Amino acid sequence: MSDTPLAADVLHLLTQSSDFKGLPPAAIHHLLGEGKTEHLEAGSTVFVRGDHGDKLYVVLSGLVSVSIVTHPRIRGDESECGSTAAAPFILNLIRPGELFGEVACLLDQGHRTATVTVARDCTLAVVSRERLFDTLTRFPEFSASLHRRLAGYVKSYSDHLAGLVSPVDRKRVEEAKQTRWQRLAKGCIRQCAKPWVSILHVVLFAGWMLRPRFSATPWDQASKDAWTDLLTNFVSLEAIFLSILVLVAQRMKEHEDESRDEAQFTNTHVGVAQASAILRKLERVEGLLKEAASKEK
Repeated sequence: MSDTPLAADVLHLLTQSSDFKGLPPAAIHHLLGEGKTEHLEAGSTVFVRGDHGDKLYVVLSGLVSVSIVTHPRIRGDESECGSTAAAPFILNLIRPGELFGEVACLLDQGHRTATVTVARDCTLAVVSRERLFDTLTRFPEFSASLHRRLAGYVKSYSDHLAGLVSPVDRKRVEEAKQTRWQRLAKGCIRQCAKPWVSILHVVLFAGWMLRPRFSATPWDQASKDAWTDLLTNFVSLEAIFLSILVLVAQRMKEHEDESRDEAQFTNTHVGVAQASAILRKLERVEGLLKEAASKEK
């Protein structure tokens, strides 16, 4: 198997990156020894979620983005016209010296778990599945590095299972499911709960009670009745308004509880499935390494 030597600047780039740091130069030379590269312009698609994956990619220059298709309300950028069209949500940006596409590449008939597009004109080193496994068997250091990478994925899913989701993310998802009326009601409730609203009420009612006493012009019965009717109507309307807000707030609390239970149920099942899949990948790589070691003996 003849290998194409790597340029010095490429080798330096990879040895400084987190994905290849600590690996012997021979392992990097062997992994990229096929010498296959692709030059892609911004906006191009490397692969789409669900595609069959039999190649690993290493970014040599440029920038690529990893994304999934999701509802715009979950991202918090729903347009004013109320569009509900699905759109890509960027999960990660892959920079020079970093690799991607290894998850699907490790399994027979593996499928891509996300969509990767070119954010800035880039050059990608392409590694075949056969070369990847050959490197894993020849260089245990690279195998350990890939194991640590996959273990990081397992930890990510385990964090979801344990409910270690960012409070900011949880709040964003819950608010994304609220209607415009619910968001308006929630804003009114927040304002009504502020101290200045209570102070304003005290001032208004104090003024109402004290005005007849300190008024320069004596009040006749008609004026008193008019002010009494005005105050009664104002208090009645405010009571109705606040009652509606309380009912909406109660329903919103029930809705948030239902959403939280639904999210926890979904995260648990998805997390278990994804973690199991990654563990199977780790077991397969370990089996291949043991098989290669027994052949050498």
